[in-house]
Formats: sequence, structure tokens, C-alpha cells
Amino acid sequence: MIERLGKGMSRAAREDVYIPERDGNIEIEGDPKVIQALIHQAEYVDQGKEDPDTRVALFILPGGIRGVSGGAEVTAIDDAGLTNGIKVVIGGSTGAHIGGWLLAGNPRLGTTIFSEECTTADFIRKKRILDGYGMDVEYLSQIYRGEAGHKKLDTERIKRAKPDFLIAATEYETGKGVLLDGKQEPIIDKIEASSVAGPLYTKPVIIDNVRYGDASAGAYFPVQEVVNRYKPTHILVLANHPKSAKVPFSAQAADYALSSVYLPTEYRKGWLAKEENYAQGRHLLKESGIPYLMIYPDDAIQSLTQDAEKIRAAAVRAEDHMRDLIDSQKIKSKSDLP
Repeated sequence: MIERLGKGMSRAAREDVYIPERDGNIEIEGDPKVIQALIHQAEYVDQGKEDPDTRVALFILPGGIRGVSGGAEVTAIDDAGLTNGIKVVIGGSTGAHIGGWLLAGNPRLGTTIFSEECTTADFIRKKRILDGYGMDVEYLSQIYRGEAGHKKLDTERIKRAKPDFLIAATEYETGKGVLLDGKQEPIIDKIEASSVAGPLYTKPVIIDNVRYGDASAGAYFPVQEVVNRYKPTHILVLANHPKSAKVPFSAQAADYALSSVYLPTEYRKGWLAKEENYAQGRHLLKESGIPYLMIYPDDAIQSLTQDAEKIRAAAVRAEDHMRDLIDSQKIKSKSDLP
């Protein structure tokens, strides 16, 4: 059906959007008071101060087109003036794009990439899937550099942003997960490297003589590394992955076949173990003892959905949900923090 949304429409979409009859449910896990910590720190920063006992880490995980939910969620965070309350942003694969747009100060524009550029034949090349070029990640890099389209990414503003920015990636030959400094050049190359989607984009992305692959293979959810480096007091996770989602057997089979042709052994092992890597990160997060909040999108779209209306509708729902969550957690006192 077609329905005109009221709440949030002027901010997230200004046109009729498609609303599926069954959208699934956005779910949260953990302590919503993590949002209070974010609000608290942002208020301190606005006053020219900083609470050294509050360090919020924001993880934006892989998810392909489902990343539109993460993009909409950081849009709500930014609109609420909370970005400067974040200590470090960690983005992997689609999350690297979202993190870049957040710190560049225009996450709303960046979120439109999912329903616009990512639904075109310039990005998805179905006829070239079998030759390892089914997804043209370089096309997005050209847009970010201002070589195509009208959505140039402001990398200078990323460098000036208050939060640190870590871009997760995987060393192509060794399968080792790494965290690249997202505030040092070449920023756009690092975002591209993080999101090369395994066997769907096999063009080499080489930085400082090292070839990199998608974050999902070696650094899907690098909880331990970030905890060791930043000692966060609170962790907010935008999962970009429904809580109960299962990968269809047909998709697993295709992934295995293409990976066997195009990916080196160690990288292939990590790529095929994406779900296990994700589960391990969730386990480490729960075992860390650090207050956390994990937000899962609904299941209305998939990682390669090409229906622009459905994608825009998912963005509306995610932004409304995050904005309501922020409004419900207005901080009252420092003693309210988890």
C-alpha cells in the first residue's frame, strides 16, 4: 500500500513512500540509558568541557543496503546534537560509509546513497556477478570525491570532527582484521577498502602497499580491540542486521562458490564465517560488563534490496525509532547514568 507518513516525514522523506504490510520490528537489546550517557557528554562538550568518566563508543556494523537503517539512526543522533558526545566511531563495510557521513556533518545526505545511487545499474551489475564485479564500490568513491554526482564527502570536516574514526577492514592476503585511522588520508580509499563485499568486488584496493578486503571477513565487530584501546564506559551498536535474520541456503551456496573462485584462502575463511564473527562480537560485548545498547533494524529489506521505496521507508522507521528513543532518555542527573 501507499501511505503518507506524518511523524518524521519532513526530515527523513518528503514524498510518498512504500510501507510493506508487514515490516517486522526494530528491536533493542541492552540498557537504553546508554543514550543518557551520550546526551550527558554532548551537553558537557557544548559547555566547552568534557566528562573524563564518560566515553561512548559507537559501532556501526556491516549490512549492505540494510545500512540505510544505521544511516537514519545516526541522522537522528546528529539532529539531536549528540555527535560530539561520542568518543570514537567504528565503522565496518557499510558502516564505514555511514560513519564517514556522520563525521562529515551530513548523514542525511549520505543516507540517500542507499535508495538512490545504490539502486542503480552503475552500482549493482548483475550481469557481472560471475566475473567478480557485481558491485561497483569504486562508483561510490567517485561520488565522494566529486568526480560523479553531487554528493561529495567532506573529508576535511571528518578530520576536524571531535570523535575519533576507526575504519575496520581485512588484510586481503592474511585475513587479519585491522582498524585504520579514518581521519588520516586516504580516507575515501579506506572506506572503499572496508566495503569491497568479498567476491562481489574484486578490484584491488591497495593502501601503503597493503591490499585490503571487506571488514566483514576479519573485523566484523571488533569489540575487544576497541575496549583495549579506548576503555569505553558505554557502547552503542547500530547492528544493520535484524536480530533473528538467517542467511538463505541459496545465498550461502552462491557465496561459497564465488569465494572459492575469487578470494585467497585466509580471506575466504573469514568471509564465509561472517555470521560467526558477528556472533563472537556480540558474545564479547555481553561478557565485557560494559553497559551497552544494541539496535537491530526490522526485516523489511535485505542486504541487496533494490526497491528504492522500501529502502526509504526503512530509513523513515529507523529515524523515527531513534528519535523517540533519544526523547525517552533525556538525562536528568549524572546519577541516572548506568
